[in-house]
Amino acid sequence: QDFDNSSNPGFLVEDCRVRVRLNNQSWVLNIDSEGQFNNVPPELNDMCRIISHVHQHHHYLLGRVEV
Repeated sequence: QDFDNSSNPGFLVEDCRVRVRLNNQSWVLNIDSEGQFNNVPPELNDMCRIISHVHQHHHYLLGRVEV
C-alpha cells in the first residue's frame, strides 16, 4: 500500500516479483532465488544490481514490515 501511494523511486520485493519505480515509471520484474533478473531495461541496470546484491546477501531486509 505504501509503495502504491508514493511517487518516490524505489522497489518492493513480493516473492519472485520486484516492483520498481524510477523517474515516474514503473516496472514489474522477475527475480530468481539466486537474486538474478532477466531482461532488465537499460535504465534499471544500476538499481537492479543493488537489489540483486541485497537479495543475495541481506535478504532479511526485504521482508514485510509489521506495524
